[in-house]
Amino acid sequence: MASVSKRLEGHRVIKALVARWHQVCLKNLAEAFFANAVVLVEGDHDKAVLDGIAARSRPFEVGGIVVAVTNGKPPMPIPHAILTELGIPTLSIFDNDSGVAKRMRRDGKNEGDIEQAERSAKRENRELLRYYKCEEQAYPCGAVASDLVAIPDTLESELLVNWPGWTETCTALVEDDRGAHGKNAATYALAAEECKEEPTGVLAELVRIARQLTG
Repeated sequence: MASVSKRLEGHRVIKALVARWHQVCLKNLAEAFFANAVVLVEGDHDKAVLDGIAARSRPFEVGGIVVAVTNGKPPMPIPHAILTELGIPTLSIFDNDSGVAKRMRRDGKNEGDIEQAERSAKRENRELLRYYKCEEQAYPCGAVASDLVAIPDTLESELLVNWPGWTETCTALVEDDRGAHGKNAATYALAAEECKEEPTGVLAELVRIARQLTG
C-alpha cells in the first residue's frame, strides 16, 4: 500500500485508497493478479464486449490476458497503480463521454444538470490523463499513450454507430431465447462473439493493442 500510495500521490483518488483497497484487491483484481497482462475497463458491459470480440479468434485467456472492471473512470488509477507496482503489463480503456450533453438533452434533462455533467466529464478526463502523465484534454480520443486508450463518447455508442451487426445479433439472441433484454453482459459478449459482421475501427484496435501487452 505504501508504494501504491506514493504512485498516487497528488491525485484525488488517493483519498479513497484505504477504503477501496480490499474491494479492489479481492474483487476487481482477483483474477488479474495471476494474469500475464491486464486490460482495465470501466464496467461489466465493456468487459463483455472485449472478451466477446477476442473470442472470435483467440480468447484472451489463452494468452493469459484478463479484462478487469474498475467500476467507473475516477477509480481507475488505483488498480492501475497496484498492477504497475506488481510489474503486470496493463492497458487502461475509458469512455471520454463527449456525447453526454446530447444524450441528456435527448432524455429531456434540464440544462443545469447537463452543464454539470459536461464539467464532470471534462474534469474526470483531465484528472485521468494527469495520472498517466499525458497532456490534459477535455475530450481525448484514441491511443493517448501506449497504455491508455480513450473511446469516442462511450463503447456502447461506438457499437451502435460502427458495428450495427452487433446490435442486430443482440436482438436475434433475445428472439431465440439465448439472450436477455436490456443491458446484459452475457448477451453483449455472445453477440460480440457470434456477430457475422467483423468489428472495425476502435473496436478491433482495442483487442489488437491488448494482445500486444504479452509481446
